[in-house]
Amino acid sequence: MDHNIHRQHLCWDNENMAQLKYEVVKDFLLEEIRKPHSLNRMPSVRQLMERFSVSMATVNRALTELENQQMIIRRPRVGITVNRRPTAIGRTEFSQTKCETTIVVAYTDYPDEGIWSKVYMIEQYCRQNDIAVVNCKLNRETHASEIADFARSRKNCAGVILKHGAGQLSAEELRELGTLNMPIVLYESSMLYDDAPNNIYRLMPDALDGGALMAEVLLRNGHRRIGYLRSEPANNANELQLKGVSRRLKMAGVELPPEQIFSSGISPWESSLDATRKQLEKNLDVIRSRQLTGLIVTSGACALVAHQTLAEFGIRVPDKVSVIGEGDRTFCRYVHPRLTVIDCDFMAMSKLAVEIAAGRKTPDERRISFPHHVIGRESVKDLTPKP
Repeated sequence: MDHNIHRQHLCWDNENMAQLKYEVVKDFLLEEIRKPHSLNRMPSVRQLMERFSVSMATVNRALTELENQQMIIRRPRVGITVNRRPTAIGRTEFSQTKCETTIVVAYTDYPDEGIWSKVYMIEQYCRQNDIAVVNCKLNRETHASEIADFARSRKNCAGVILKHGAGQLSAEELRELGTLNMPIVLYESSMLYDDAPNNIYRLMPDALDGGALMAEVLLRNGHRRIGYLRSEPANNANELQLKGVSRRLKMAGVELPPEQIFSSGISPWESSLDATRKQLEKNLDVIRSRQLTGLIVTSGACALVAHQTLAEFGIRVPDKVSVIGEGDRTFCRYVHPRLTVIDCDFMAMSKLAVEIAAGRKTPDERRISFPHHVIGRESVKDLTPKP
């Protein structure tokens, strides 16, 4: 009798273990679907079996559920692909009969991989949580009152996620957004907006921490003659980043004199890439005469331009000057040498933005910062003395 009870208990354990493994595979695939690169590649059945040490039946169970939820498509000889149905601007991705909650995602209509990838993460997280999305593209003339009117006009609209770009919302625009009886999430905000109305949340990378981290990477690799290049609109994030760089260098006894800060303010709709090139061409003599070995650039895209411009003028990266930027982009992994960058967990930021906008979370803090991590590649040379 005891033996039979023991066998039943073992069967129950095995059944739940299989259930757990299937859920682990499914959760992993849901995370992968949220990542922009999933549009180009998804793991194969064999790769999933090897990664999780599970049977084909376990993998197929996870895939079947995702197919039934219309998250993926399986095709012979093609494999697993993300089921990304095209959406029109101003039209919900899901029918209102399925989703009781709708959020507006408003973002700058600017050709930028960073904007597209973050909107993609937001949309996918909404899709997996039965939240309808209405996209609203912004141009340079768009006023916050238009966003507010658009949100009011949507049925079951719970909140707004606003990816405003590098520009600053005026006090009048903040007041207009404050009249909405719903949460407004300023996604990747470059401004602190300490006096914003209580319904406005600001999610932003920790710029002070990011600046210190970029300086730390160069210091750890033996660099002592360092420059800083900013070619973006003036905002709180850039100010904090430079403060973080200066503070960390000062702690190490390294100076960052004004002559080694290459800065040009541009309007939110001007090209920061063109401005980067102009700043470098203007300061080539400073880089050479001061024998700078490291250059901190405010963004990954601008770091790529710095990489190319320096090479054109005979300053090879990283042999002569090491380069580090903020924000990982696809090209950072394919340029030679590949770019070292710091990056923020935008997946976590996207999830929290959706949870707040949908009314599922109400954090006590209205301004929330996200830390950076280093993605080390070959554009930073190690100058530390070798034994």
